[in-house]
Amino acid sequence: EWISMPDSAGFGSYTESGTVIPCTAPDGREVNFTAQMFLDDEPPIAGGREIWGFPKKFALPKFGVERDTLFGHLHYQGLPVATGTMAYKSKAMPSQMAVSALSKPQVNLKIIPCAETGAMRVAQLVEYK
Repeated sequence: EWISMPDSAGFGSYTESGTVIPCTAPDGREVNFTAQMFLDDEPPIAGGREIWGFPKKFALPKFGVERDTLFGHLHYQGLPVATGTMAYKSKAMPSQMAVSALSKPQVNLKIIPCAETGAMRVAQLVEYK
């Protein structure tokens, strides 16, 4: 996914790209797991990582429109790592399908390392809506 955040409260404007995986929680509910996120702005990286456990890293995601195509490009550590495209305004998604997809709980794996050894000290599954 690529997301343009033109006026995020407290952080200003930034762009992010990420991988969200639909999966089943241990209790059988359908959830969306945030596997990785890449942003072009440091404050929301730190805030999201520290508070909610979002797996955020600094990169250069770009999102836009080129004629009749939506596009997203992601560069990480100077390398092109992902590109996505789709037709612009080709067909509207049924609203019930959109609500269903967006109403699933989201989960992140918040990992806190040991200050002395760097080994994993805490692994917490954080749920949010």
